[in-house]
Amino acid sequence: MLLLVYPLQHCFVSCIYRAFANALEVIPSTLAENAGLNPIATVTELRNRHAQGDITAGINVRKVCITSVCVSISINYFSESLEMLC
Repeated sequence: MLLLVYPLQHCFVSCIYRAFANALEVIPSTLAENAGLNPIATVTELRNRHAQGDITAGINVRKVCITSVCVSISINYFSESLEMLC
């Protein structure tokens, strides 16, 4: 009986993962569209950069381009820290 249930359960779990992955794929195109960029071209460029090994590339809404997210976060963090000290 357990052997008959496992394939159905495995299929159900894989469907959940697939649906979650599809939901996450919408986020970059929505960010690009809200920033005024062409969503198809932006997501294509973002995927190309990730495929080339630039895993920190992301959509920068303030600069309206694709930049390294780690650099942006660290610069923002330090500038906010300096503002709090002054």
